[in-house]
Amino acid sequence: MSTRPIVLVTLGLALSLALDACSAPVFTLRPADAGDPFDAGDPFDAGTVKPGEDVPVTPGEDAPVGPTDRPVVIPDAGPPIDVGPVTPGTVPASIARALPAFDEATTARVRAIRADGLSRGNRANVFAKIGDSITEAGGFLQDIGEGFYDLAGYRWLQATITYFNGVRFSDNRTSFSRYSACAMGGWVSGQPLDGDPESPLRRELAATRPLYAIVMIGTNDLDRTPLEQYSANLTRIVTIIEESGTVPVVSTIPDRSDQAAPAARVPAFNDAIRAVARARNVPLLDYWLPMHDLPARGLEEDGIHPSIWRNMGDPQAADFRDAAIQYGYNMRNLTALLMLERLRTLPP
Repeated sequence: MSTRPIVLVTLGLALSLALDACSAPVFTLRPADAGDPFDAGDPFDAGTVKPGEDVPVTPGEDAPVGPTDRPVVIPDAGPPIDVGPVTPGTVPASIARALPAFDEATTARVRAIRADGLSRGNRANVFAKIGDSITEAGGFLQDIGEGFYDLAGYRWLQATITYFNGVRFSDNRTSFSRYSACAMGGWVSGQPLDGDPESPLRRELAATRPLYAIVMIGTNDLDRTPLEQYSANLTRIVTIIEESGTVPVVSTIPDRSDQAAPAARVPAFNDAIRAVARARNVPLLDYWLPMHDLPARGLEEDGIHPSIWRNMGDPQAADFRDAAIQYGYNMRNLTALLMLERLRTLPP
């Protein structure tokens, strides 16, 4: 079985497009026996290292660096790390529309929350993942954390990958690959709040101390939750995240094609998500926009979960070549990475 090598831009050269590809370390695409991309793996365990990974460390501390092809661990707290100037490439308009420009109020709000979070000891290069099975699944960002990706025409995003791969948790995973305690299959919007103030949402924020959180929930609410209750739940989620000194990134949900009734409610729910983002002046990731125009609206055959690009049967959700980003998870991973890049490079 063969794999296709991918050039990884090293930290020292990530800021230059004049990379000597012959001298750069190499990452490979995930082997064909990678398993089911919807299998999110073991439940959250802050103090466990899986077989074959580095030795255990005290929960809450960073794991030691292993082989030399792993990113250098960036300090666990403090102000954003300056990785130097960035020369961004061009993002096609069909994708860029998923990331509406920050207006003055949103920019000010992001800066205020970041300043508060850093004063609390939140980590500048850590983000949390909040949601349902579409977030829990291995297809969402995990390949990036494990080094299986092809940036294609987006090689300038390597600095952001290196940055957010800088902190390893005690299970030796990073923000990209960590199993979130607040992303579970079948969840509706009320479940991250269950048992508050001992809710899954607060536990995840306390465990990771992130400066950012990507929130996408609502697909299961379409046939279980009244719209008004959903909007109230999402508002509460965003409020708790903000009060923790973490910048919430609120994402619209994809279409559904499995049943007519929930499918018909998607536009209203996405309008509610956009309204919450506007009202709170927090970043909006309008994932639905590019997804809606993809083949099968970017969905798997079940009509619920995003699709994944497969290379000879091998699921490769972090391949960003033109053919691959016609698939739902590839599009989600690319747009999420673009948002993280925008936040990382936003001046204080």
